Amino acid sequence: MKILIDIGHPGHVHYYRNTIKNLESKGHSILITARDKGVIRNLLDYYNLPFINRGVGKDSRIGKLLYMVKADVQLLYHARRFKPDLFLSFSLPYAAQIASITGKPHIAINDT
Repeated sequence: MKILIDIGHPGHVHYYRNTIKNLESKGHSILITARDKGVIRNLLDYYNLPFINRGVGKDSRIGKLLYMVKADVQLLYHARRFKPDLFLSFSLPYAAQIASITGKPHIAINDT
């Protein structure tokens, strides 16, 4: 199975790292996309988890909207190349939107 995992917070790296290693050891292919945040990059590098950087978020409302479009386009591009069977994220809109566009299931995990 091919699984695309989108990471937007450093805690997500800790949550998914063992799951990713277990899935890979069973022959599943994993593609990780992540927000460009120093701590996230450092953790993914530390745990030797290759990822695609989906850029830095913005603070203003317009900036957030433009970032969402940019991140969605980028994620769609990588999803079309990888062809995942499943999307997985922590209730982030990016993976959910692209899963909907591609007609694939999305599992949204909520920690609250």
